[in-house]
Amino acid sequence: MTPGISKLRLLLADYDREVAAVLVVVGVLAFVAAGSLVLAPGTTVVTEQRDAQQVGAVVNTSAVVTGDSTVWESGTELHDEPMYLVEASPNLTLSATSSSPDANADVDQRLELVYRVVRDEEVVWERSETLAHREATGTDGLTTEATVNASAVSQRLDVIQEEFGRAGRAEARVRLNVSYDTGTYADSQTADAQLAFEGRGYSLDELSADETHTTPVTVEEREPPNWPSVAGLSLLGLWAVAGAAVLVTREREFDQQAARVELLYDRHREWISEAKLSEIDQTANRVVHVASLTDLVDLAIDSEKRVLHDSEQRLYAVFDEETSYYFRVPTQVDATLSSDDTEQGTKPSVSPGGD
Repeated sequence: MTPGISKLRLLLADYDREVAAVLVVVGVLAFVAAGSLVLAPGTTVVTEQRDAQQVGAVVNTSAVVTGDSTVWESGTELHDEPMYLVEASPNLTLSATSSSPDANADVDQRLELVYRVVRDEEVVWERSETLAHREATGTDGLTTEATVNASAVSQRLDVIQEEFGRAGRAEARVRLNVSYDTGTYADSQTADAQLAFEGRGYSLDELSADETHTTPVTVEEREPPNWPSVAGLSLLGLWAVAGAAVLVTREREFDQQAARVELLYDRHREWISEAKLSEIDQTANRVVHVASLTDLVDLAIDSEKRVLHDSEQRLYAVFDEETSYYFRVPTQVDATLSSDDTEQGTKPSVSPGGD
């Protein structure tokens, strides 16, 4: 048996009731802690976004074929095409439609045509003109229409580009401005897209503006129980209570005297050998009963002998010619010995051998 286990056995033998009481307290505290985690797991403060309202506007394009074309018949209406031909359909109709979840919203909507010159992605010159402007109150939507002559815009860009030359790049853009007040939220949005010309065709990039408004609200949420911690504390409580029960029900099995001897046995193990001792071994001229294992080991060391141990008889012995030295492990019911006698020893008792 290792010294650590022997010390533990001695501790349990000396303080079994105290250790049991501590285990009961630990078990109760563990159960209380586990119960509190289940019944009152705690709360956390979170921010929720409520009263969501989405307000936005989108621009759709259309054009009627009015010029010579072998592709479309005259009068054909084209809608949201990725490309229009300048000669076939030079007039581009812009239709800006805004929407609001509130039927009593105030909306202000404006479409602008913007000419500008860009150099190294920086605007060096800009001019704008209003194509259409409309406002309404107490509405959930508004549509504003304007028509742009693509041929005239292309010619205007050529004039601007010729004037600036290599100093910058001329371009045209359509700008959408929307202002609104829904009663809950008030804001304005601006978006623009390039009106690009390529060869004989022109196109307008996708143009829209939208925003989702919410109201942040701070609320407390109950956290779910920490089940791993609950399980761990419950298991700890069961182990503690079970350990206390074992100590109380098996109190007599914790032999203090035997535990002390076991500790000494581990300490002097190098001088002790296991053996089977018989009654014949105890028949000698002199039989000396030694009061402590330590004394017996000291005697063996002085006489250069080994201590023999019979675990079944709880007996230790040293044989020196015609003298036998014995130490028997006392039990709890042996009222003639105390814990001090076991460790410190008393004077050896000597008995003559034989009859």
